[in-house]
Amino acid sequence: MNLGFRDHMTALAQQQVDIAFVRPPVTDDIELHHLATEPRVACLAADHPLASLPQLNLAQLSDIPVVDMPDQVPRLWWDFWAVDPRPDGSRVRYGPVVTDMESLLHTVATGEAKCFLPAAAREYFPRPGISYIKVADLTPSTSALAWLRLRRSESTIRAVRHAAREVTMRG
Repeated sequence: MNLGFRDHMTALAQQQVDIAFVRPPVTDDIELHHLATEPRVACLAADHPLASLPQLNLAQLSDIPVVDMPDQVPRLWWDFWAVDPRPDGSRVRYGPVVTDMESLLHTVATGEAKCFLPAAAREYFPRPGISYIKVADLTPSTSALAWLRLRRSESTIRAVRHAAREVTMRG
């Protein structure tokens, strides 16, 4: 099942899926098995003056709005990805609402807003008109397997948890 931004935690909560790949944070009713950690990067329109710099900091990006998510997306999750509030306590100014990765990338490419993505986005979502730039003071992102805490002892979830532990221990 392909899940959009607003669907991951809902699909778990409604038991439409047993386990999902997620990028935390998640709500307290969800348990995680950590898979990997990687830096996050700023995603800017390629013609933005800051896009040519090799590295930025959050303060340099403060005047650019951040893409927003629909109300169904848990704010806990999007606040992390939008870095809202900023380390200095200031609040983020939001731009257009996007519902999936394609609309997010289109909104960034047109210069309407920016976003922060895992560094792997450079490889997975290369697009003309978009630049991915390191941000020195941006906390990293993790990827994880997720399941409902109350379902952790079900056989399918136990089996996946066991397999994930085995693989990450070898890694």
